[in-house]
Amino acid sequence: MARKSSVLPRKKEQLLSERVPFALHGARILPRVEVTSYNLELTEKNKFVGDRANKKALTKLVQNWRQVLSKNGDDPFAGLSEGDLSRSEMEKFLKKGTPEAAGVIQSAIHDFAERLVEVIGKYARNAGEWKRVKEIVVGGGLSGSQVGRLVIGRAQALLSKGKHKIVLRPVSADPDDAALIGALQLIPGWLFAGFDVAFAVDIGGSNVRIGAVRFKLDKKMEIGTAKVVFRKHWAHAEDDASRQEILDFITKNLKKAVRWAKRKGLKAVPYIGVACPGRIRADGTVDRGAQNLPGHWESENFNLPQYLRDHITVLATQDTVVVMHNDAILQGLSELPSVRSKVWGVLTIGTGLGNGSFEFRSRRTSR
Repeated sequence: MARKSSVLPRKKEQLLSERVPFALHGARILPRVEVTSYNLELTEKNKFVGDRANKKALTKLVQNWRQVLSKNGDDPFAGLSEGDLSRSEMEKFLKKGTPEAAGVIQSAIHDFAERLVEVIGKYARNAGEWKRVKEIVVGGGLSGSQVGRLVIGRAQALLSKGKHKIVLRPVSADPDDAALIGALQLIPGWLFAGFDVAFAVDIGGSNVRIGAVRFKLDKKMEIGTAKVVFRKHWAHAEDDASRQEILDFITKNLKKAVRWAKRKGLKAVPYIGVACPGRIRADGTVDRGAQNLPGHWESENFNLPQYLRDHITVLATQDTVVVMHNDAILQGLSELPSVRSKVWGVLTIGTGLGNGSFEFRSRRTSR
């Protein structure tokens, strides 16, 4: 039997946000912005529209063009299986490969950019929250690579040529750090006053990252600058890890991060922000959308924030606050100091295509 929704009506969440300094898990009302949508699940022919522009789709397009070229000559990637054509391998062929190999990758990039623009158009037509989006930041592992920059540049050209007048750009932070930095935007900046560092976790379908984030507050007592100063990364998909192994990695390395900050003389906020795929319920469980994670993360008996509270103590004198939200949302939140549009969106290209849209809550904080 399906669980009853724990999503609060917007007005009730608004009232709670004004009384309680800590956001609900998966909250729509955040200190500086309202999350107008995330984890959109548009489908056509029983397939998610977003899957047309994920990491696997790009690899498949390269393979398609490889097969076309191989019919009329030698395989430009002889000796490499489809699984060996990683993003880093593609970049090597772009820089130092044969013209044929580079041509295959460039053709796939062109096709992938067209798919990305198609997905953006479908979001704009079918999700009301996206109709007013004027700026989109693109995150995920692909966005920080040469291949990703070419995809984004080509997609921007197509958007400019078409009817969608949208600015498309890569996320400003290193894609490995973006969600860790964005995690600090889940609670009001004034709660960080007097501290130097906070902790964050970013769980993805292929990777998990742990970070200590050093920050500075601006004159408005909001996070002005933030930098990941301690990080641990594990490509768990390559090791076919279980859910428990991922949890063990998280708790082990969060404890290392806490000890590291103490050795460095940094005063730590008793707070951990968590990025996780899927739609996050107010009680901290995952409603849906975590199908790319190993194990059953959507079980009503599994609560990751509670698990971390039980296993991690940042300060001996205070309980640790843990707040969790969707991973694409946290990558988008890392852009708050630099985004220029009042209404904007985020797309993260990874195991899936993450998505979210935002609106600044007041003109005082809009850019």
